[in-house]
Amino acid sequence: MALISPGVQVSVIDESFYTTAEPGTRPLFVVATRANKTPSSGSGTALGTTASKAGTVYTITSQRELAETFGDPVFKKDTNNNPIHAGELTNTAYKPHIHSWE
Repeated sequence: MALISPGVQVSVIDESFYTTAEPGTRPLFVVATRANKTPSSGSGTALGTTASKAGTVYTITSQRELAETFGDPVFKKDTNNNPIHAGELTNTAYKPHIHSWE
């Protein structure tokens, strides 16, 4: 592709390349969450939020399993019930992402 202006010619060359992940590789997500949260099912305590399971490594394969293990994300609100996003360190520190590797 060439972009031409009077006295100027610019060429844009796409030299990007992509590599595939090696078989068997998995990403690592570090989850920080508050203690003893309710799982997304709504009853009991989310297993990944108990003190006895702190530091345990889990293999999570879906967003549903993530919410069951660590509970739904919790975000603080101000006195007018508006969500506080920026600078609030006590908000749940993860955003679920779903990826599949085969």
